[in-house]
Amino acid sequence: MKKIFLVFFLTISFVFSSEESYWIVFQGGIAATPSSSVKEMDELVEDKDIDEIRELLFSDDVALKGLSVNVLEILYEMNIIDLDSLVLNQIKRLYTSKEELKLLYGCDNFYSVTLEEYLNNDHGFRNTAKERYTNLIDEFYLNE
Repeated sequence: MKKIFLVFFLTISFVFSSEESYWIVFQGGIAATPSSSVKEMDELVEDKDIDEIRELLFSDDVALKGLSVNVLEILYEMNIIDLDSLVLNQIKRLYTSKEELKLLYGCDNFYSVTLEEYLNNDHGFRNTAKERYTNLIDEFYLNE
């Protein structure tokens, strides 16, 4: 389960007006911090600790889908994940919203979208990517 910690912050700034008086302006907001497992992954990537990265990456706590694109690209460059994993992760990211899936395909589960529906949909792959990844996605659906 992903954990997101919310932090309320308050910024006080001084604004100089044309009447030569100062006004105090309060600005509030909420900042979200990433889950602890994703933060841990970021730290491991910085340290380039390959064994620990692999262990964390394939644990139940972290899914590829939860990692930032930058971290995924670094993992790919370090030969920890292969191109197929990277591509499939991006495919999964495209339709994570159940409402969007329902609207586009009439279903609320990514895995129930057929390959043909996915590739033929206007919101799916661009033509250049279709040919390159068709076999990969087909394999993905067969293995699920």
